[in-house]
Amino acid sequence: MPFAQFQGSGDGTTRQFQIPFPYVKKDHIIVSLNQIANTNFVYINDTTIEFAPLNSVATNEQETTGAPKTGIEILISRETPLLNALVDFVDGSTLTASDLDTAVLQLLYGLQEAKDDTDAGINFTPVGLDASNNPIINVQDPTNPQDATTKSYVDDNIAGFLKTDGSVPMVGDFNAGGKKIKNVETATLDTDAVNLLQLNQGISTANTAQTAAAQSADQAEDYKDETKVFRDEAEGFKDSASASAITAVNLARRSIFVGFKKLSDGTLQMTYNEANDTTVYKAEDFVQNGGSHAYFLGEDVLSTTAPNAPKFSINSNGHLILELL
Repeated sequence: MPFAQFQGSGDGTTRQFQIPFPYVKKDHIIVSLNQIANTNFVYINDTTIEFAPLNSVATNEQETTGAPKTGIEILISRETPLLNALVDFVDGSTLTASDLDTAVLQLLYGLQEAKDDTDAGINFTPVGLDASNNPIINVQDPTNPQDATTKSYVDDNIAGFLKTDGSVPMVGDFNAGGKKIKNVETATLDTDAVNLLQLNQGISTANTAQTAAAQSADQAEDYKDETKVFRDEAEGFKDSASASAITAVNLARRSIFVGFKKLSDGTLQMTYNEANDTTVYKAEDFVQNGGSHAYFLGEDVLSTTAPNAPKFSINSNGHLILELL
């Protein structure tokens, strides 16, 4: 435990703090907030100080009430001056207990503070020098490979370093020297590096898509072949329909049945309108229902309800029978 030091932490409310060690004069008490000297305090009594309210806005260390902010390190220490003696002995003078105590305490407190500084400063340990979590200041820039370096030196030469917090971008290629870069986070941006797992997943997805595309191409080729077959069949149907249409037209043009006509010998003659026959037959061209027994197809033969229309039938011998009524 230090002889002449008190360390505490601000809570944003507390303004008064105790001085837990003796001192010769109040001038020997030093107060700092986050390692910054602070004189904005008054003595409530010989063992208590109080931070005074600020005249302006809050600072990084104090609220406007003067209370150290939450988490701010408070250090109250004693620094007894050793340059000059606090008591000057004069021949023939009267020495009091207070004078003797002051003289002795100056030396005692000085030794105690030196011990505190030594304990709080750089200490020799089996593993190396220990700065007790305090900054080492006024360090010269390094010149030899094993010299300690300063923040200024690092900041001035940052282009040659790779900062792990990502605050400084690289200015050249990164040479890993044939070593692995481990624990790479899964990429989210287009410019992020990917890890092996993510790469394999991407390759697997690409292979699946490629297989599906090949299957789709094969299926499309099959559909193409089937379509060609359908097209060929359709062409055949088209040709057949065209031929049938031509045949029908030709048949219609060359063998249109007009009617029956009774000849002079008493026989019936089937009359057709040939393709090259421009004759237009009419009902009056035939004697209907008369002595000639001639019938016009358009009026009698095809009309099942016409009076005296002839009846057609096929006998057992396969002969066509025309029944005239």
